[in-house]
Amino acid sequence: MVSLPYLLSMDTVFGVPVHPLLVHAVVVLVPLAALMSILIVIKPVWRTKYKWLTAVLVVVGTATIPLATGSGESLRGRIFQIKGQNNALL
Repeated sequence: MVSLPYLLSMDTVFGVPVHPLLVHAVVVLVPLAALMSILIVIKPVWRTKYKWLTAVLVVVGTATIPLATGSGESLRGRIFQIKGQNNALL
């Protein structure tokens, strides 16, 4: 079983920083979930069709927020470690 602190400290996938991918997931999924929530309230016909899609978007979008934050902090630490600067300057 993978622990939550390990997931929050993940900063690369195949050597590529994962932070931009997670930030884009948050930026796309959270507003899309909000829009879908509004639409299924306005159009009751869509409620039966899209309620589970909306619920999945809300859960996945919300779950990516701490992952994006943790990967950004890991990336920041790695960048400053490479440059030899002090992390306290941020």
